[in-house]
Amino acid sequence: SPCRRRFVTRESRSLLSRYFLSRCFSTAIFSHNDCITHNDQIMHPECAQRMIESISALKSCRELDGKVTFHQAPIVEDEAILRVHPLSHLQYLEALVEKAKVGNTTQSIDDDTSVTK
Repeated sequence: SPCRRRFVTRESRSLLSRYFLSRCFSTAIFSHNDCITHNDQIMHPECAQRMIESISALKSCRELDGKVTFHQAPIVEDEAILRVHPLSHLQYLEALVEKAKVGNTTQSIDDDTSVTK
């Protein structure tokens, strides 16, 4: 399983710090605690464990102090989603969320993206 191996090694932490240090800009990273509870049944590589380890590695890298800031992502309102997606897409996703909740199942959005309860 991709989520059972260690994602952030000493070498990758060094690559992350060199990447951010080579840029003249700062970077804001937004995440939400709900991302950690998402249990992707199809073993997508962007699993919760990878996110936890990556953020932890970035936070512990002293060379990045002041270059990377971390923020709690807000829950988005429908109006914001509708600025970039048609109403039919929002309704489709809402229906999948409801099916996942009611059936206590995972619903596929596409080949590698799923909705979980």
